[in-house]
Amino acid sequence: MAYEQGRIASGDVDIFYRKFGKPGAVPLILFHGGNYYDSVDWIDVATALSHDREVVSFDGRGFGESGWSSSKDYSHAAQMGDAMALLDHLGWHSAIAVGHSRGGAYALLMASRFPERTGGLVIIDYCPGFGIGPRGMPIVMTQSIDNTFRVFHDARAALASTSRYGYAPGDTARRERFESLLRETDGGVVIAKRDPDFANQVPTLPSAFAPLQVGDMWEELSKVHVATLIFRASKSKAGYMAEDIARLRQDYPQIQLVEIESDHDVVAEAPDALVAEVAAWLKE
Repeated sequence: MAYEQGRIASGDVDIFYRKFGKPGAVPLILFHGGNYYDSVDWIDVATALSHDREVVSFDGRGFGESGWSSSKDYSHAAQMGDAMALLDHLGWHSAIAVGHSRGGAYALLMASRFPERTGGLVIIDYCPGFGIGPRGMPIVMTQSIDNTFRVFHDARAALASTSRYGYAPGDTARRERFESLLRETDGGVVIAKRDPDFANQVPTLPSAFAPLQVGDMWEELSKVHVATLIFRASKSKAGYMAEDIARLRQDYPQIQLVEIESDHDVVAEAPDALVAEVAAWLKE
């Protein structure tokens, strides 16, 4: 699991990243999910996929070891700006965008809005019908700041509120990893490795990034012209419904859809199957 760690400046934050492998085939950039995920979750998968190429995973702004935006700039433009800054720092002209959950939305945006920087697209249990958030809700472009941490009675209650690991017994590496995200506070614990304002779209100061208006994510998918692989987790409550699958097969027949036996946290629960499918797709 040897890899390099680093930080880059992007807008008003510093972005923490982990880089695996050596130059070879087209590199991969990995986007983590929003429900308290970060680059740590990709370590095993990134290691396995880096035998013939470079792979980078990074903590999104406001997550993990990356900085929290002083201007609360968590806009879609800022998310894409961070990814482009990372590619530039690594000297990569383009990369294959791989994203899980909310990160799948950002991988999709990278492919639709920055086609010259995108060599392929892999989406893991993210459905364009979700927009960038809960199913059925419009993509929020309003300001949401001064949110507070949710306080949980104990670690088990905190774990139950997330989509991480359907169940992580107390004496396991999974549970230890989750508890590393916690901080004690009055009345219990909070999950501290995510800015409560992480979804804010209207920063308090002018953004360092050009505006990026995002509407319908199905429309964004229609703009993607690189090879695309989509995973649907068979036991997930967050992914594709029957009508989504029908729409994907009818309107996007060029996209390969693979069902993988897992709950939503595919990267942790089915890493071997995920790596095998992605590796086979990369060979093609």
